[in-house]
Amino acid sequence: FLPAANATLLDRLSRQLDADGEPFLFLWGASGSGRSHLLQAACHAASDRDLRALYLPLHDLGHFPPLMLEDVERLDLVAIDDVDVVIGRRRWEEGLFHAFN
Repeated sequence: FLPAANATLLDRLSRQLDADGEPFLFLWGASGSGRSHLLQAACHAASDRDLRALYLPLHDLGHFPPLMLEDVERLDLVAIDDVDVVIGRRRWEEGLFHAFN
């Protein structure tokens, strides 16, 4: 991920990994803006800090049942990419609801 003019965003993500911020952070941007790279970089940064992280690319995983969401509360970082792909899919919507709660 190339930060360009996104120093504020990177600072926020860094504080998030330090548990110095809100427990949830929602990022959005246009296609090709680097969201996926940023989420993967955040997972690598978490791993470098000996934190447990999971990257879930729902574009690739949305056709599977949401079993991978079980026990995510034990992880330090859960990066869910392309959440819009599972909108309207009851099992995924319910799985995400329980994961957030």
